[in-house]
Amino acid sequence: FVMMILLLVKIVSATNFHPRVGLLTGTLWHSFGDLWHFALLFVTVFVCFSLASHSLFGERLEFSTIQRTMETQFEILLGALPDEYWMSPHMIVYVVFANLVMFFLMLNFLLAIVVEGYTKVRQDIDTNMVENEFFYDILLSLSAQLLGVIYRWPHRLEWVQMLQ
Repeated sequence: FVMMILLLVKIVSATNFHPRVGLLTGTLWHSFGDLWHFALLFVTVFVCFSLASHSLFGERLEFSTIQRTMETQFEILLGALPDEYWMSPHMIVYVVFANLVMFFLMLNFLLAIVVEGYTKVRQDIDTNMVENEFFYDILLSLSAQLLGVIYRWPHRLEWVQMLQ
């Protein structure tokens, strides 16, 4: 499993060879500081909601331990609802408020951070006058190789030796 994750990281980091292909890693790189602060805020809010729900609804099975409370809180975040939550007005208020804060606010903050990083990287790519589209760059490289063979241009290593 660890080797697969490391391989995935290596493959994704290898996409930096071309600016347009490296858009994903560039977005993550530009957003890393904000994502780190978001993660700290998210964990803090998540733990606070979990502790509050454990103290309020600890008699229910879903909230009986801190671990089960956090699991239930995560399920609520993903859209699942506790069994018979409509029976208690406090539970209804809790579920609605938790969904408003955790899902709508925090998820939108996360999306705003990623979109801002993407916008910065996209602007950098658009102002870059050197690179072209990925496939056009490949076509230019292949055509340069073909022209080198046709016109018998010296190999790149020969140029390096001549320049030294």
